Amino acid sequence: MIKHMQLRAAVLAALRAAITEHTTFLDGRPVALASDSLPAIAVYISDAQPVENALDEALWQANLHVALFEQAGSPDSTLDEKMAQKISPVLMSVSALKESTETFSTQRYDYRLDEEGSIWRSADL
Repeated sequence: MIKHMQLRAAVLAALRAAITEHTTFLDGRPVALASDSLPAIAVYISDAQPVENALDEALWQANLHVALFEQAGSPDSTLDEKMAQKISPVLMSVSALKESTETFSTQRYDYRLDEEGSIWRSADL
């Protein structure tokens, strides 16, 4: 899945260039996060599958996730603000996404909480 690696790399490079404060950037969904690695941004792809009845056999559909992780005590408004002001504008400007996709739209926005260690909370776009 070379295309997936290229898309994640392009998004991560754009995020690194735009976000100058201390942030851990992750290529893929994290298995565990320590409090000293927060805030963190993870870029990963899920539900990748070929498009049925497509003329081009290389046509796939997938979900690109950009997840922001903050300390567990951070309010949802902190996650919302960073997503709206720092992450969403960067996603709209990544040329590799525009060049490599037929459609690109927001499908969902989820909040999650580390229920085991109470270390982080996240917003997943």
